[in-house]
Amino acid sequence: MLEAGLAGDDEGLGQLNMELLHEEELRKQWTAENERRRHNYLPLCMELIRSLAKSGNLQKCTKKATDRAAASNTRGVA
Repeated sequence: MLEAGLAGDDEGLGQLNMELLHEEELRKQWTAENERRRHNYLPLCMELIRSLAKSGNLQKCTKKATDRAAASNTRGVA
């Protein structure tokens, strides 16, 4: 009977270790997400827009994006 109680403790301990590992993984994911949120992507976006404008592709890209958005909106409404 005592051995059965110890085996149950081992299972409980294993379960707690698994939960602890899961929580540690969640914390790592949160840290990575928070680092991405803190990064300022505005300079990257502005440089991309400038590059598209210099190459003459900005109007083509904006037209394609607005057409895609309009098609998405009409599918959602219907």
